[in-house]
Amino acid sequence: MRFPKMYGLVSQLITMLLVVAIWCVQPSRTTGSDTIYDFKALSIDHELIPLTKYKGRVCIIVNVATY
Repeated sequence: MRFPKMYGLVSQLITMLLVVAIWCVQPSRTTGSDTIYDFKALSIDHELIPLTKYKGRVCIIVNVATY
């Protein structure tokens, strides 16, 4: 009759590990109130352009990654 006790212990350990794992992967909360307008973008002419320039307009931001 040791097996039922052992299964209970194993299930408790697995539950505890899952709770810790979920707690560790939660996204961190930012302390500031960063908005898109707080950032600057690099233009094709290598100039920094504040995104506040486009406030009130519809913009599409495309992230192109190369390796």
